[in-house]
Amino acid sequence: MKKYIIIDTWNGEGYSESNIEIKEFRTQVDAELYCFEQAKQQATAMGTKCSKYEDSYIYSDSMDEDEIEDSGAYHWVELKPTHVGIVLNPCINSYELFDNMRDWDDTVSFAYRNGDEDDVSEMDENGIDGAFIHHGGGDGDALFFELNNGDGVMVIGDEEERDYFEEASAHFLTENLTREEFDKRMNETKDLPVTEAFEYMNEEELKSLIIGFAEHLEEAYTTTKN
Repeated sequence: MKKYIIIDTWNGEGYSESNIEIKEFRTQVDAELYCFEQAKQQATAMGTKCSKYEDSYIYSDSMDEDEIEDSGAYHWVELKPTHVGIVLNPCINSYELFDNMRDWDDTVSFAYRNGDEDDVSEMDENGIDGAFIHHGGGDGDALFFELNNGDGVMVIGDEEERDYFEEASAHFLTENLTREEFDKRMNETKDLPVTEAFEYMNEEELKSLIIGFAEHLEEAYTTTKN
């Protein structure tokens, strides 16, 4: 069984209630079928039909494209251990996935700077997960959801890369930094999760992340020593 993010967006009345759920399916076909059934149910209730568009099934309130006022979609995407968050843009029935903390933090910061003041205050009080922010996204109103508890795992590649990471970590852990101090310093960078998950494997594109992680370790060590 694999975990999938099922994304339910709607741009009509009640669009702020667009949502996600994490469900387990044996195959991607099963996830697709689930979305089809959900979209079909919504379309039937409005006397219309649903249709497939890329990795989603869409439906609307009219069969005539010129008369469509509101529409919705069910999207499916496999949940990866690196995913840290997702932003829904219900007004255009779209979403954006994030697999690194730097981009996620930048997106949340954009919402803080540009979002409706009352929405931002509520987000401050209740947290980012599930927050709805008017004008909070680049494409208008946005909903924010954390994934993997907001702490996507650090993915390490082949054995050579793992050795590199472990050697870098060991160097700073033995230079008068306790594990607690080390983790605290790394959390302060907010660029990469501290979680070590060697059981998850990936390819060349993550080499730069490992190098970047080591650079942050170097910075943490230098700052602590000084």
